[in-house]
Amino acid sequence: MVDRQIKPLPGIPGAKIVAEACLQRGIEDAENDSYDLHLTITGRKPEMTAHFARKLSNGGGVRFTDMKIDTARYEVAPGLRAFGIRAGWSMSFASSDLLSLFIVQGSEIREILSDAAMRIYFTNRGSPCMRKNRQAERIIVIDKRRNHGFFDLLVKETLDDWDEEADAQGNCDDTPVHRQQRVYRLQFDGKQYNIPAEMANFDCRLC
Repeated sequence: MVDRQIKPLPGIPGAKIVAEACLQRGIEDAENDSYDLHLTITGRKPEMTAHFARKLSNGGGVRFTDMKIDTARYEVAPGLRAFGIRAGWSMSFASSDLLSLFIVQGSEIREILSDAAMRIYFTNRGSPCMRKNRQAERIIVIDKRRNHGFFDLLVKETLDDWDEEADAQGNCDDTPVHRQQRVYRLQFDGKQYNIPAEMANFDCRLC
């Protein structure tokens, strides 16, 4: 096991979410390949489990860094609250946090949003005091509009560009270049929330 997190499941007294990042079985170099995610809901009967193969990005230059259980108020439908798994990864010139949302429905744990990037950072790998950087920070707001019984998700993004420059004493200073804000709408298609192409295809500036 690579990582294990436990947190109470809101709305179900005594229930807990157990999230485990696991090495894939039968892989020769498992530490350099994506990890599996195993979810368990304990403290209720019957106990529920779900396994998601190759869910957590790792390998090929990308390194899995951490995993967190997110129990913010994701009221995705009337009387239905989702919970999230946030998984971080990093490279020498980039890093990101990916959010997936899950619901407990009947005897199942269902994934309804897969790997939405909520924080993205890129640098052009320039020399010290000459780097150009871009970062997007995103938050989710539940909208009133519904599709297939589920509320739309509004992803509000703040995009910042900044450059590193040396001052007269040779110290590195961050110089803001550009800030932009935009909103993406995610709609439920009956099975899951679809991530718009303009949100998924992130322009990394000069990476």
